Amino acid sequence: MKKLTTLLLSACILITLLTGCSSKVVEIEEHNWKYSTIQNRENGQVIYCSTENKKLYEDAEVLDIWCSADDGILLISNNNTQETWSFTYSLNSKSSNSCLYDVRYSADNEVSGMATVGITDKANENDEYTLIITIDDYVLNFAEELKNS
Repeated sequence: MKKLTTLLLSACILITLLTGCSSKVVEIEEHNWKYSTIQNRENGQVIYCSTENKKLYEDAEVLDIWCSADDGILLISNNNTQETWSFTYSLNSKSSNSCLYDVRYSADNEVSGMATVGITDKANENDEYTLIITIDDYVLNFAEELKNS
């Protein structure tokens, strides 16, 4: 009986440790993606940026972009023009700290790209989830502050 109690107690401690130490889930869904920049894919130049980043990228045009992902649909909206682009996405590969997705423009399946989600370790600041979408000639950058629990 003592061995059974010890075994059950050990199992409970192990389960508690595993769930308590598990890494954050890094996926494209269930995030409040905050737009940062849009870059030219060829030369890396920032051509559009958020209002918050204008001081860093003086030559970039300010855009107000919104992004959400749910159930295989990625929506990107330009709040200045009210235009919305719908993409489909599917998981390509996943590791313990990142996910790679295949992305296709819904209106024209010939336009395809990739999206990467990971955690960026920011020195002296809060870490953040990072979403990088590479499609056509553009690289779109989004982030969400990682909430420590």
